[in-house]
Amino acid sequence: SELRRAIIDWKPDIVFNAAAFSAVAADLGFCSVWAFPLSLRHRTLGALNLYSCTGHHNDDEAQSAAQSAAQSAARSAARSAARSAARALAGQAAVVLANASWLMSAELSNRHLRDALESRDVIGQAKGILMARHGVSADQAFEDLRQASQGNGRKLRDVAAEVVGSVSLGRVS
Repeated sequence: SELRRAIIDWKPDIVFNAAAFSAVAADLGFCSVWAFPLSLRHRTLGALNLYSCTGHHNDDEAQSAAQSAAQSAARSAARSAARSAARALAGQAAVVLANASWLMSAELSNRHLRDALESRDVIGQAKGILMARHGVSADQAFEDLRQASQGNGRKLRDVAAEVVGSVSLGRVS
């Protein structure tokens, strides 16, 4: 029927015709209808419509109960909307945090690669100096640097920088 279709289908631009509605409602056996707005903080979210076949449209207790149900439904709808908004915000925040984490990881990797390249250059220079000074192979020069590093508890890069620094200062050791 037309009334059932109007209840099931959402028609935002529908023009309400009270006479036609009343005629269809009466044909379906309804004697009265109560429409309670689902309002929260001066905003109407929808309506709770109650249809009666008994015609007790002046029952204050039933009207009060229906009004309470409408208010409860409005609060529930608002909570549901707030939860949906919170879920959407949490999803966006998760993406931002994941991107920030990825960026920090990439920056750290980049810094480590730069440090490694700089260390490689200094270690290569130190190996060359030791090879020239002591007439040893590249592998032996690296082993000497490694042993000095481990023996003193210092980073290999720092030991190599000290060897390179001794040449630039004119010291020979």
